[in-house]
Amino acid sequence: MNRVARTKSGNHAAPNDDHEKPDSANLAEASLDDEIRQRAYAIHIDRGGNHGYDLDDWLRAEQELKQAKGTIPDGEDSAD
Repeated sequence: MNRVARTKSGNHAAPNDDHEKPDSANLAEASLDDEIRQRAYAIHIDRGGNHGYDLDDWLRAEQELKQAKGTIPDGEDSAD
């Protein structure tokens, strides 16, 4: 029996975008997330391990890595 996912209103659910990406794109995204996670943890430790700054650490790590990879220019904020 073939079942189709439905929303609460009974409409068909939209397909998950992750399944439509090529495997290489999913792997690259997962790899970048792992790098960001590791760098954010290092920032957390360097800062003394104080809790409550996880988002700040993540965003700083993300910006550092993207600048290092040349994804965003130095000095440019990724939120713009």
